[in-house]
Amino acid sequence: MNNQEEEKMSYQERRTIMSMLSGIIIFVGYSLYIYQKYNDRLFGNEIDLKFWATAILMMIPVSIVARIVIHIIFSIINEVTSREKDPKITDERDKLIDLRAGRNSHYVFGLGFMLGMLSLLFEGTPTYMMFVCFVLFGFLSEMIEGITRLYYYRRGF
Repeated sequence: MNNQEEEKMSYQERRTIMSMLSGIIIFVGYSLYIYQKYNDRLFGNEIDLKFWATAILMMIPVSIVARIVIHIIFSIINEVTSREKDPKITDERDKLIDLRAGRNSHYVFGLGFMLGMLSLLFEGTPTYMMFVCFVLFGFLSEMIEGITRLYYYRRGF
């Protein structure tokens, strides 16, 4: 193999990078939106919990729709520029990489969940810190999953 073929990114690597970039864009955009909404309100603890529950529940469909749109756009641009279609078949290597990436992602999210729950034990810590931990570690777990995938695709499994 020549150097050009070795340096060319595979479809899986490009898709992983696109997924990570879309995750960053969605997280930053939604965080700025929620930060602005949170600062515009004055409320007590009960309403605070309602606000954060609504914010997280609204993030789920917004994120799903945004990812679907971004994935469709990526597929179109990828096919036009590289003339490479989305591979329909995944081999054992792809499945093992997905399993390891998912495992690492779950570890990070589990840690964030535990830290969020532990934040409720301390008297001076505001309740919203639990929700911030959930959202932040959800984002970090997604990034760890992408980094793990890139690592294993680059390293060779």
